[in-house]
Amino acid sequence: MSSKITVDEIMGVLDTIAPGPATQPDALAAAMAAMAARSPKARHNRVIIYRFDNGSTEDADAYQAALQAGTLPVVEVARELDCDLQLIEIGSGDVEPDDNARACAFGMMAAEDDTGLIAVCAFGAGSEERAAHIDPQRFFETATPEAAAQLGAMIAAARANLPVIAEGTQGLAAARALQVLRPDLTGHVFVCGVDQGAQGIHVFADTEQSETGYAAVMLAALIQSEYAQAKAA
Repeated sequence: MSSKITVDEIMGVLDTIAPGPATQPDALAAAMAAMAARSPKARHNRVIIYRFDNGSTEDADAYQAALQAGTLPVVEVARELDCDLQLIEIGSGDVEPDDNARACAFGMMAAEDDTGLIAVCAFGAGSEERAAHIDPQRFFETATPEAAAQLGAMIAAARANLPVIAEGTQGLAAARALQVLRPDLTGHVFVCGVDQGAQGIHVFADTEQSETGYAAVMLAALIQSEYAQAKAA
């Protein structure tokens, strides 16, 4: 891709990916199948937390400070899971479609050669409010970079044949966009941190409120544990 990433270039990449597994009624069974289909080199878990701001940053700054200080439960769970936990700041301010395309391309670098499972989530000033206005039919025109980066991570996981967990309303918006763009690639996507399911998307619904990243890391831990037990059986 060129240094100026465009929506058309993202679509060109999507067109090159082979169809993935079909979605299943049982999300956990689908996750087990996705784990089993990975490359033998797939060993390391990656948790990526994207930040993008458009508004007052007081709450987002406090969350980031606690995350970096290691005082949030998500940090402890990630450590127990032996995750590569990353915080990536992707900007602030007003957004154009090509800004979302660049964020999507950045998210497409989420999978490395030895990555076995990806979990993504997002926070930032005004993030939840922006998520409510994302139209999956016009994703790049209506999304913001923290959702676009998660879409990119889903594309990366599809290319690498890996399961990917996405958290919250931003993650669900990204999954719905992928469903519009390439419905045959949503079988490896697992959404958590939302209170209801979505047609054609694997959702682990949860009504409990928690800080950003916690639901995603806990679901990663569950999938890892269930898969290990299945292999040992």
